[in-house]
Amino acid sequence: MIILKVTEILRARNTFLFKTDCPFCGEELLIGWPIEKCSTCLKSFSNTCLDFDHAYKRNIIAVPDKSRRNKNISKKIVRTLHDIQSGQCAYCDQELTNYHIEHIVPIAGGGTNEIKNLVLACPRCNLKASSLYFHSFIEKKEYILSKIKIS
Repeated sequence: MIILKVTEILRARNTFLFKTDCPFCGEELLIGWPIEKCSTCLKSFSNTCLDFDHAYKRNIIAVPDKSRRNKNISKKIVRTLHDIQSGQCAYCDQELTNYHIEHIVPIAGGGTNEIKNLVLACPRCNLKASSLYFHSFIEKKEYILSKIKIS
C-alpha cells in the first residue's frame, strides 16, 4: 500500500485538493481524489492511502475566499499584460499569436485575479504547467522551460 503524506489541503469550490510528494520521483504534487497518477513521472498510484497528520499538525489548511471566484479579468488588464510583456509569452519569450491568461499562484491555491498574479502565456507553456502549484514565477518558469526542452 502507498501512503501519501498530505502537507496541505486546499478547497477549490466543492472539491478538495491535497498537496503531497510523489513517492516515486519526489516531485511536489497538487492532486484531487481519486488519485490516478503522478503528473511528472506518470507512475500510477494504485492501493493509495492519504495520511493527513502532517497537514493538521502544521495547521496548513487554505480555503480560498469565495469572493475571488468567477471574476472576469478585464480587457484592460489583458492589454496591460500584453504591453508589459511586449507581446511575448512570459515563459518561453515567443511572440503571442494566441494566449492563455495564466495565474502564477492558482485560484485553488489561494491566488487572486490581481494583475501581479497574472501573466500571458502561449497555450503550449500554459498546458505544460497543468494544475501544479508553484511558489513563485521563477520556479514555474524553470519547470515549464525544462518540460519544453524534453518534448
